[in-house]
Amino acid sequence: MGALTATTNTISVDDFMAGKLTFTRNGAQGSVVNDGELRAALGGYIALLAPEVRNNGIVIARLGTVVMRQAKPSRLTLKIII
Repeated sequence: MGALTATTNTISVDDFMAGKLTFTRNGAQGSVVNDGELRAALGGYIALLAPEVRNNGIVIARLGTVVMRQAKPSRLTLKIII
């Protein structure tokens, strides 16, 4: 895959259509758990964002970015530079 964002948070339709990856928790609960292998394309990214994030597997993003973040802020913005 080129990139992956797995989250329990929400994104507005307007932000999504504008290419803005701005996620809002809005009271979201739950967790994102990786029990397998996630592999991004060369220079890609993998972002796991939730109130609870667990990685029990393998995450590979050669020359890219991996973010595993407990999403406590009310707003989280990812800026992807290509």
